[in-house]
Amino acid sequence: YLIALLFLPWVVGCEGCRRDADPNAEEKEREALVEDFTALPAQAFPGDMNVAAGGIKPGHWLTASQGLKSNKIDSRGELESRASATGQNNSTGTVETSVGEIPSLRPIVLPKGQTRRFDYRLLAPRVSGGDQRRTFLSSRYVSTGRSVFYDTGKQPFNVLSGEEYFFVILTTRPERFAKFQVSDWVRPFADEYSFKNTRNANYRIIFPPTDDVLPLSETMLDWTSTAVLLWDDLSPDALTPLQQRAISDWVRFGGQLVVNGAAASDAISRTSIVDVLPLRPTGNIELDPDAAAELLRQWSVASDPTTDKQIAVMRAQPGRVAVDGVAAEDSQPLPGGSLVLTRRVGSGRVVQPRFDITGDWMMNWQSYDSFVNSAILA
Repeated sequence: YLIALLFLPWVVGCEGCRRDADPNAEEKEREALVEDFTALPAQAFPGDMNVAAGGIKPGHWLTASQGLKSNKIDSRGELESRASATGQNNSTGTVETSVGEIPSLRPIVLPKGQTRRFDYRLLAPRVSGGDQRRTFLSSRYVSTGRSVFYDTGKQPFNVLSGEEYFFVILTTRPERFAKFQVSDWVRPFADEYSFKNTRNANYRIIFPPTDDVLPLSETMLDWTSTAVLLWDDLSPDALTPLQQRAISDWVRFGGQLVVNGAAASDAISRTSIVDVLPLRPTGNIELDPDAAAELLRQWSVASDPTTDKQIAVMRAQPGRVAVDGVAAEDSQPLPGGSLVLTRRVGSGRVVQPRFDITGDWMMNWQSYDSFVNSAILA
């Protein structure tokens, strides 16, 4: 014990000497505790603000992204990404597994301390002989020379059913479209005596985050799992030129584009998608109250007691904005006036209301869900 006491000052002093000799010793000790790489959760496109709301449609091509950061050194190598799926066989009770046969390989560069997002494309696998429950995305980084390996782990995603497709809404005000998520047209009709399957749906409503590059595919082939794109108030600068081209091609191959009012019409008119519009905007005018009243009466459900009230609400506030412009030769107005124009473009359809369909005179109308389903979505 006495010997230990005698040597203690010398040991402490030597430790202090080492720290004085290397002023970065503490920083190096902290770095030694940090992992070599850090991965963000994988994201499948179209991505949603709520990660849990995303999904993957089996049998369709998809674009996904993987965020990755090198914490210690600049690194260069290759990212290998795969898709796999699991399912339940209801007759035998066994779990069926299908692994994506074709991985995605791409070279990447990781500057130290910078989180970078890398997009890749995969064919979403199907489970044979069972009910598919989950699809997983996983990636592995291999450095040049194969001296470093890093596995990001498996990220699970919900599986879209056979009749379910994405309904993508490009907006900075998703709260205005909360009603869409609980509308009756989102799920197939079922009478009160049938067994309800909570997994079945017509659409999965997606709100892509707008704080960075939009998580949307840049190739039309990866849009086949999307049925409807509603452009609300998003700036035209939010989309890359390749994303605009993909949307234009997707519409012509059967997609449905909804252009919501003045803000969307003006935004799309400043993109390469302008040639699909039923009405090329030249400015804004005041909403015609008589035309709006005719539209409400035309699309009102026979048992709806709120139509007259909503007409009064609409007339009580003058100066509501509508779109003015030049209609395309092949555009057609919907029954009930000229406030909603439609146009066939290739195999797809574009519908362009001259007004904002989230206005109070529309949203509080009991026939609103019926109007969206029959007029907007045809």
